[in-house]
Amino acid sequence: YWISYNERYAEEWRQQLLDWTKDNPIERWNPKTKRMAWSTLNAAARMIHQWPAALLQMRSAAAFDEVTLLVFLKGIQQHARFLMEHQAGGGNWVIHEAKAQLMLGMFYPEFKDAAVWLERGLNRTRAELDAQVLGDGIHIERTPGYHGGCLETFVSVLQLLALNDVAFEGRDHFLSRIEKMVDFYLYGIKPDGTMPVLGDTGKARYRPTLERAYKRFHRPDFLYVASEGKQGVPPVDTSHAFPTAGLYAMRSDWEDSNALWLFCDAGGFYGHCHLDNLTFELYAYGRTLLAEGGRYAYAAKINQYFKGTIGHNTILIDRENMEREPAPECVAWIPAEQFDYLHVRHQAYPGLTHDRRILFVKPVGVGADGYWIVVDDVTGPGEHRCDQRFHFEPALTAETNDLQARSNDKEGANLLIAAPAESPGLALTLEDGWVSYLWYGKRSAQVAQFTRQGPLPIRFSTVLYPERPEQQASLQVSRVPVEGAVMLNIEGATGNEAFADVVLLRDEERGPSLTSSGLDTDARVAYVRRNAEGTPRRALIHGGTFVRAEGALLLRTPQPIAHASASWMP
Repeated sequence: YWISYNERYAEEWRQQLLDWTKDNPIERWNPKTKRMAWSTLNAAARMIHQWPAALLQMRSAAAFDEVTLLVFLKGIQQHARFLMEHQAGGGNWVIHEAKAQLMLGMFYPEFKDAAVWLERGLNRTRAELDAQVLGDGIHIERTPGYHGGCLETFVSVLQLLALNDVAFEGRDHFLSRIEKMVDFYLYGIKPDGTMPVLGDTGKARYRPTLERAYKRFHRPDFLYVASEGKQGVPPVDTSHAFPTAGLYAMRSDWEDSNALWLFCDAGGFYGHCHLDNLTFELYAYGRTLLAEGGRYAYAAKINQYFKGTIGHNTILIDRENMEREPAPECVAWIPAEQFDYLHVRHQAYPGLTHDRRILFVKPVGVGADGYWIVVDDVTGPGEHRCDQRFHFEPALTAETNDLQARSNDKEGANLLIAAPAESPGLALTLEDGWVSYLWYGKRSAQVAQFTRQGPLPIRFSTVLYPERPEQQASLQVSRVPVEGAVMLNIEGATGNEAFADVVLLRDEERGPSLTSSGLDTDARVAYVRRNAEGTPRRALIHGGTFVRAEGALLLRTPQPIAHASASWMP
């Protein structure tokens, strides 16, 4: 009708309005009957979207007679009273309910209770902005999609208040909270402009969100990421944590489109989260290499793989889903110029604890490679089967060789996943899995699965080595037996460069000086790279005062500090 002004369409709309009103008297939503017409979310959605749009578009139609207007206005009043009397228990529904109340009071001032509706909607919106947005700016449901939906709702409320000259107390605080929410997209965004597919969310690009945020807040870092580095200035942090939400972004560079990136989810469970704690997504050299499960659908009978623990890059114990509570805790987060270190812990299953440590050795120098080491420890009583699972991006096929799995794309970047060659009791298989980027759209994905079974504790020490396009790496990983620590020798070659790395990750904060495999240090985390001739080229420490290699002092600090590094690159 809006396009053609053909009264046939207006009459059809009139009939549908009258028919819907007759068939759907107010009935509080009951999950048992599953009649969703009067769920608070659907009632709010009608008042936000369809009904006000229809009034503007249909009011000049002949079919919109006095009876139709009376039914319409009575419906507005019923919705307003319903939303005053009923509300959801929490989550994004409440935010939409509050916006609907505000709009009802603002758009229909002829009603005697309109001012009450407006005040209630505004007060609820302000309250939910503080209640549902955590201190670090993340919405409590911790998925990029629902975070964005709530962000847009808050922004639209602000716009409506401005357009209708409604002043309110606390506007500056309201704005600052919205700005903080945008930081999720600033620091969580991949180099390709998408976000990690966490929880019930799909694949989408978020640079337009940052572009709109720049127009409001004029922050040059928003502009930098929105414009792909063509304007503005890079964000202050390369790697960034949202500690209250339990989300951690590791990044090698802002200026390189081939940057390495990993995003770890170590937050609690609420609403649209999945049973996926300590999972992560990995991107390098222009493509996603390890993917997250996605939402696929909300129907419980068909979304079990995607919502369950099995569909994520974490530890699966006894082939069962992890518990929803308690939330994980962060033991250590150390972002640094040349490395990032994350240690998170979760009481994932009754009586059992899962510790995940991730060390990101960042590339230093032109053409240098970076990689990750993931150490998983499962502790507690009894015997259990533990699977460490990694979902390759669906476009990638993979193959295994002993305890190494590698994707084998002939043109793009690939990922080599390697465990120590001498690992008794460790098995590697390629399993069939799924990844979903769209509603009711799923794609098969191969899963590299390391399995141990037996009495706890059980440990996995795994190297994730991204390979540049058309450049395959050779890698040999060996474990050095050291009490109270993980120590790995990693010998490899990429292109014309050969290297030998030794990495130490202590189980405790610090300990006495430890000497093994030519390394001597008191640090909690230590890393030394040598070239093919055995000459040290790089050294890193965290939580210690020194590191020596083959007796030569490489780094010393007067007291234990968070991180220190040194390079002797040619």
